[in-house]
Amino acid sequence: MRLIDDDKAQNGQIVSARLQLKGRGQRSKEWIAARDKSIAMSILVEPNLPLSKMIAFNKAVAVAILQAIHNFYPTLKCTIKWPNDIICGDKKAGGVLIENVIRGQQWAYSVIGIGINLFQEGPFADLPHAGSLLHQGSKPNDIHELMIELYAAILKQITTFNEEEITHFYHTFLYKKAQLQQFKSEELIWEARIDGVDENGNLILTKTDGSILHLKHGEAEWFWDTP
Repeated sequence: MRLIDDDKAQNGQIVSARLQLKGRGQRSKEWIAARDKSIAMSILVEPNLPLSKMIAFNKAVAVAILQAIHNFYPTLKCTIKWPNDIICGDKKAGGVLIENVIRGQQWAYSVIGIGINLFQEGPFADLPHAGSLLHQGSKPNDIHELMIELYAAILKQITTFNEEEITHFYHTFLYKKAQLQQFKSEELIWEARIDGVDENGNLILTKTDGSILHLKHGEAEWFWDTP
């Protein structure tokens, strides 16, 4: 953001860190990356898209990350937990925070922040559902090489930007798709089937009474199974 404010930003620029102590996740949650154990990187891009495509852009980034992980670790099965957490083995191994700069009616910049645990070992204090890729046979240099894979996949996905294809792959990778999941709101725990994500970024649910709900991010808490 300082690069943007100082008019020094360049499309495709990467900022990365070997150690991160004040990282931010969705809704200002903390994200800590131990030294040389995780990917902590931001990619600065000029989207060259209308503002109406912002939700699809977010999906494109999540899809690209999954594709990069699967290309790099072919035997590792990961999914996207709505809206853009990276889940491996039912544990959150990564997340994405995209911050946009709008000038007038123009979408000037997006800063795509990515945090992925590679070698951090649990248990994670106060985070029973956190995990890492911890791929068997991983090498320390995998951090740098996976960063290159992620960078290339994201730039390709947002440059070609085939919205129909993006939507297809997002739903293919969607965590708990077509399964029942518990949610918590107003101290009540309720259950619904996950059917997909609509064009506005809302989670499409079918409740146990048959009613359809389009859930906005933050309206209900994802109720994790007991670890």
